[in-house]
Amino acid sequence: MKPSKQSVEKCIQGIQYDASPETHDKVMRRVLLAMDVCPRNHSSASALIGSLIMKSSITKLAIAAVLIMAVIFGFQHVGSNSIAWADVVAQFSAVPYFSATVYIKEGVASDPKQIEFWMSRDQRVRIRTGTQVVFGRKGHVVKAFDYQQRRAVAADPIAEQFLERLSRIQPFSLDAVIRVMFQGDMQDVTPLVNPDAVISQDMVVFDLDLPGTPEWARIWALRESRLPVRMKIWDPRGGNLSDAVFEYAKEQSDVFFDPNAFERQLQSRQNKSRVNMAYANLKDPGGQATTPEDLFAQSGYHLPEIKHVGITPDGAVWVIADKGLNKMPNGRSVYGFSQLKDDLGRAYVRVYASHRTNLDQSRQVFVPAEYPFDPRIPGKLILVCEADDGRVRVEHELIGTVELTQWQQGQSWPADTIRDPEVSFRVSMARKHCEKEQYDEAEKTLVTIQGSPDEDRMALERELVRMHMLFKQAKYAEVVAMGDQLMPAMKKEYQRWRGSATGPSLFIDYLIALACDDQVDRVKGLWQEIKEIKPHLSAKLNSRARQNLAESTAYHFKMCLDRMVPQISRKAHLTIEQINDLFGIDIKQDKTFRWTTFWDWNPEYDKPPYKNWERHLAVLSEHFQTHPLPENMALLERDKIETYGVRIVKMPGIDSHHAENLDSPFKPYARGYRFPESAGRLRIESPLLDVTLNHDLICRPKTPLDEKIIFLLDHFGLEVVEVNEPRTVWVARYDGRTLKDYHQVTAPIPYAGGEQRTAGMKWSASGGGFGVSRLFQNFMLDQNSDYKAAGILIRDETGLTEPISYERPGWTGPEGPSLARKWFADQFGITFTEETRILTTYVIRNRVH
Repeated sequence: MKPSKQSVEKCIQGIQYDASPETHDKVMRRVLLAMDVCPRNHSSASALIGSLIMKSSITKLAIAAVLIMAVIFGFQHVGSNSIAWADVVAQFSAVPYFSATVYIKEGVASDPKQIEFWMSRDQRVRIRTGTQVVFGRKGHVVKAFDYQQRRAVAADPIAEQFLERLSRIQPFSLDAVIRVMFQGDMQDVTPLVNPDAVISQDMVVFDLDLPGTPEWARIWALRESRLPVRMKIWDPRGGNLSDAVFEYAKEQSDVFFDPNAFERQLQSRQNKSRVNMAYANLKDPGGQATTPEDLFAQSGYHLPEIKHVGITPDGAVWVIADKGLNKMPNGRSVYGFSQLKDDLGRAYVRVYASHRTNLDQSRQVFVPAEYPFDPRIPGKLILVCEADDGRVRVEHELIGTVELTQWQQGQSWPADTIRDPEVSFRVSMARKHCEKEQYDEAEKTLVTIQGSPDEDRMALERELVRMHMLFKQAKYAEVVAMGDQLMPAMKKEYQRWRGSATGPSLFIDYLIALACDDQVDRVKGLWQEIKEIKPHLSAKLNSRARQNLAESTAYHFKMCLDRMVPQISRKAHLTIEQINDLFGIDIKQDKTFRWTTFWDWNPEYDKPPYKNWERHLAVLSEHFQTHPLPENMALLERDKIETYGVRIVKMPGIDSHHAENLDSPFKPYARGYRFPESAGRLRIESPLLDVTLNHDLICRPKTPLDEKIIFLLDHFGLEVVEVNEPRTVWVARYDGRTLKDYHQVTAPIPYAGGEQRTAGMKWSASGGGFGVSRLFQNFMLDQNSDYKAAGILIRDETGLTEPISYERPGWTGPEGPSLARKWFADQFGITFTEETRILTTYVIRNRVH
C-alpha cells in the first residue's frame, strides 16, 4: 500500500543531512508531489531494491543488471545539501546516456562474470557479455552476435531477460522503471547514510539492508552531481557479489548502436582482432584508445625514416631506417621495408633483416637475383613498405614507397648496425639456388667465397652448401668424404660461443650420408662424439643461464633427431631396431616420432595385398623383358582380378617407367582432372565412367596427373569441355582465434568401424594433419559426389596454411552443410557467407565426332 505522508516525512527527518528550514520544506514538498504523481505504487527506491527476491541463476544475473538501472533511475536521496527526489529526477533527465560495468560472482570461489551495457535516451541498448554483443531497442532483442565465432547467434539468456523487462516500460520514465522493478508485496526499506564508510565529504555512502535476508547493498554517490557511481550487493552466506561501476558521458554515436554496421565489420576479413569486434565503434569520451584500431588511428601507418642507405661494391643494397615499426589494426607488427625495386627492372631478394627495439630501428639488406654477378648501378631505388598480416594468397596493403636517387655508392654499412659480413649473403644466395636445384648457379656463387674452412667461418659455410648439394643428389660417398675432411672445422664451429644455445644441425647431412653409404657403425660413434663436445660458454654466465642453455641444447638435439631419423629410415632402409641402437632411442615409445611413418614400421605392409602387388610388379618387369616400353604411356588390361595394396610403383630392373594400379571405378580417378581447381566443379555425362578399371598404367615418373587423365579419357573415347554457369559459393573467413594443437582436433562423429559412414563422421586421419585447403576440397568433393557439379563450393579467405585437424570428416548428404558450418565455427572460428558466382564447370562427355 501507499506509505503515508507522515511516515515519509519521518523517514526524511531521520536522514542525516544539513539544510536550512526553507530547504527542508522544499525537499518535503517535492517528495510529496512525486508521491501524488504515482498514487498506486511505492516510489521509494529503497523499497524497490528491497523487493527483489531472486531465485534462478539466470534471473539473479538479469535482475542484478536491471537493479543497477533502478539505482540510476530511482536513487532517491544522497544526503547532500538541498537534495530532494525532484532534484534527482531533474538531474537524471539531463544525463543523455549512461553505461555500466557489472561483475557478478555466485560464490566465494567462482570466477566473476562481467556484463557491460550501454543505454541511450531513446532506449537503444548494447550489451557485451562473454563473447556476445547484443543489440536491443525498446526492450526487445534486435540482433545478437558471437564475435569469436563471427556469426549471428541467439541472445544470451541474461541479456534477453534484461531487455524483456525493459519492454514493459511505456513510456520510458523514472516512474516506469520503478513499476518494472516492482514485484509483489514490498516493505519500506530506508537507505541510511553509513558515516563509518565515508572517507571524503565529496562522497556519500548509503547502506541498505534487504528484508528477510542477510543480503545488503552499499551505494556510493557524488555529493555534488547527485549521481551514483558504484553499487555493491553482498550476501554473507556464500560470498555472492554483484558489483557495478557507472559511467556518464556524451552519448555514443548512432553507429555504435547499429547492429547492421556491427555485422558488416564482423564479416570483414581484414579485421582479425577480437578486441576490435567486442568494442567496435566504441569511443572513449576522453579520447583514449580502447582497441587496436584506436591505437592505429592515433599512430596510423607511416613510412620508416631512412637514416642511412648505400650500395656495396658487390651490389648489396643496405637500408637503415628509424621509426621502423608499424602496428597493424589487428595488433600485428611489421618492420622496415618488404621489397626493393629499381629502374633496371631487377628482382631483389631480402637476405638480412633485423629490428633494434630500443631504437625502433630496422636494418635490412637486399641483393639482386644475380648477386654478386650483376655490376649494374641503378639510377633509382624504390623501397616498398607493406602491411603484411602473415596470410598467404592475400594482397598486402601498401603503406607507401620511398624513391631514392642518392645513396652511398660503393660503401658498406656503418659499424655496429648489420651484424653479418657481406660474404654471408653470397652463402644465402647459394643456398637458395641449391634448394631450387640450381646447382650450377649455386657453385658459380660459391667459388667467389675465399678462405680455408679451418680458419674462416664463411669458407666452412661454403663447403657445407657444397656438401648439401651432393646430399640432395644422393651422392652419399662424396658427402662422407667431405664430412671426414670438414669434421674438425665443424666441431670448432659447433663449440663457438654465439650468445645462445648451439645445435647439431650442421652434422645432419654427414650422419645421414654415412648411413646411406653403408657405414652404419660410424654413425653411432659419431653421434656419441657430437653429444660429448662441450660448447664454449661465456665466463660471465651464471648457473641459471647455464642450465637454460643446457635445456635448449637438449631440445636442439631432439629436433635434430626428428629431422634426421625419418630420412635415415627412408634413404638408408635401416630398420627401427637399427636406428634405435644408433641413437639410443625407442622410436615406438618416443612421442617425437608418434606421427612418423618409417620405411619398415607399418604392419600393413606385411599383409597379402601388398605382397600381391610386389609379385605383380615382378610379373610386369618380366613382361617388358620381351616387349618394348611405351614412349610415354600405355594402358594394360589385366586378365584376372586380384586385391592389391600399393606402396611402391617401381618395376624391378626398370628405371624409365613405373606402374600404377588402376582397380577402381573410373569416376573417382577422373575427378583428379585439373584438381584442386576443379573440386566440386566436375560434371560427368558419360556412362562409360561408371566402368570399374582393372588395368596397369605404365608411364614415366613425374608424369602430370592431368596428362594421365587425358590419356585415359582419349583411350575410352571421351573429352572435356568447359562451360561457365552460376554456382552457390561459401566464402570462408577466420576470426583470428588461437588454434589448438591439430592433433587434438577430431571429426564431430567418431568412426567405430563396420558401419556406413555418415555426414560428420571421421573419414581419415593424418599424422601430418589436414590443412584448411584440404578440408575445404574434400567438403566440395563430398557435396558434389554425384558428379553433377551442382553442390556447394567454398572460396578460402581464411589465410590459414598450417595443419588444423588430425582427422578429416566426411560431409556427404543434405545434412553435411549444417554439420560442417558448426564444426568449422566451433573448432576453428571459421564462418561462411553465401554468394552466387559464375564459375567454370568441367564437363566430361563422349567425344563428339
